Amino acid sequence: MGIGRSVFSQDELDLYQELTNLNAAEINNAYKKFKNIDPLSGFQSNKKGRIAFTAVADNVAELKLNPFRYRICMLFCSEPNGLMDFDDFLDMVSVFHDKCPKERKVRWAFRLYDFNDDHVIDYDDLSTFLDLVTDYGIESDLKSEVIQRVIEEVDYDGDQSISHEEFERILYFNAEFYETFRFRL
Repeated sequence: MGIGRSVFSQDELDLYQELTNLNAAEINNAYKKFKNIDPLSGFQSNKKGRIAFTAVADNVAELKLNPFRYRICMLFCSEPNGLMDFDDFLDMVSVFHDKCPKERKVRWAFRLYDFNDDHVIDYDDLSTFLDLVTDYGIESDLKSEVIQRVIEEVDYDGDQSISHEEFERILYFNAEFYETFRFRL
């Protein structure tokens, strides 16, 4: 089967492949990467262990320099305690994989930018976004102007926020988004 030694049974690999965009080799590679993130976590001997999302964000090379690394990892935690298990990690890797369907990528990107989790991207979300991408280096007046222009351009229904549908409309045909919203382990 070409997967070599795997810690997963064939049934587990089949299920992971069915639920993700990853092949067996990529799943095994993700597992190796995950178990080596925090050697003190106890995950080494237990496939069901959890690792702090901050350790994932700070130790996965593909995330390390991303200003959204903590937000990304936090979004994929299935438990509110800030700990990721391998399934959470694999879900994250799957969303950022080249083969992930566009609709799924857009859905997760929307959640990423909806910092206050109110199901719209509003002024406060865009302000947080600009703070992260500029490392808090944008003047207040310029930041307000940029935010207002973005809202004017994207807010088709005039409610001063960007709905999922408006966000999707902008991103769906934006090839650059699909090139940047990805990484490979």
